[in-house]
Amino acid sequence: MPDDVHQSANTVQSASEAGCTCCAFCGEPVPTREAKLFGAELLCKDCTQIAAVARQARRPASRIAERAAKINSAAMATNRIAFTAVISIIALGGIAIGAVLVNHATKDTWERDNAASVLALSAEAKRLDASQDLQAALATYDELLALVGAAQAEDEHLRAEVEAARQRQQALRAMIAAEEATRQEEEQARAESERLARQRHEREERERRQQDEKLRQAVARAYSSYAAKTAPLLEELERLHAALTVKILYGDYLSRVQDAKYAYDKWIEDLTGPEAMAGVESALLLEEAMNCYIVAADSWSKLLSSRGGGTSYEAEMQGKWAEAAKKITEAKQLIATGR
Repeated sequence: MPDDVHQSANTVQSASEAGCTCCAFCGEPVPTREAKLFGAELLCKDCTQIAAVARQARRPASRIAERAAKINSAAMATNRIAFTAVISIIALGGIAIGAVLVNHATKDTWERDNAASVLALSAEAKRLDASQDLQAALATYDELLALVGAAQAEDEHLRAEVEAARQRQQALRAMIAAEEATRQEEEQARAESERLARQRHEREERERRQQDEKLRQAVARAYSSYAAKTAPLLEELERLHAALTVKILYGDYLSRVQDAKYAYDKWIEDLTGPEAMAGVESALLLEEAMNCYIVAADSWSKLLSSRGGGTSYEAEMQGKWAEAAKKITEAKQLIATGR
């Protein structure tokens, strides 16, 4: 047996035989009548004073600290009582049992080292949970349970706090996972809706471009047909105008106007709706030119029937011919540019 164990056993036995007890802190013999009860332990006079000062200096400052301090004090008291019992058992020869109790009494308990931290983390996690900051609350519960690890709390209140934290951690993790799954589903639905909207817009744009292209091609075909049908009328009107550059008799002029009017009427009859719309600007000019030639024929007729006062009719006739020539030129330019 080690020397220090022999010495402790001898001290306990000697003190017992002398009507004394041992101080739970310093281990020195103290007469029974002088021993002071401090909590659950008997102390000598000096150790009693030191313990009283230490307890006053370590008074808890909060409910969490107070609870941790109670757990710590209970654990320390248990260790000291167990240590005293061990010494007595060893003195009586219970070596195997005493060794186990020494191991239990001398090691630092989990409550003593971590109770305050566990209770503080639990309170913080509850505060975050109540404020709906679920991510932060879960992180705090994770930290708390990582601190606990595989330790088993002996204090009933501390053990209940740890179990409640574990259950709430699991519940929060399930809630957050469900919210994340819902968020992802909503995100996927939104992305799908946007994709379908893009496809619909692209399809509509494609159809619009196709329609525009069909319309453009239809207009081009209509204008090409319009220009081909208008060519004979232009030739007839140009021949009529060319005849005016040489000396021409009224009867000859009237015959040419009638030929031009016949070509004009046939042209109007042959044009389709799309063709007329395609060349509407030039068509209006050709109509006005034809009317100018007709009005000029009427003025010439009036000039011939007048008796010396036909100056105004002469001027009107010349003006209508000039106006007709101008409109024919403008119509040809429009047709050449596809209008």
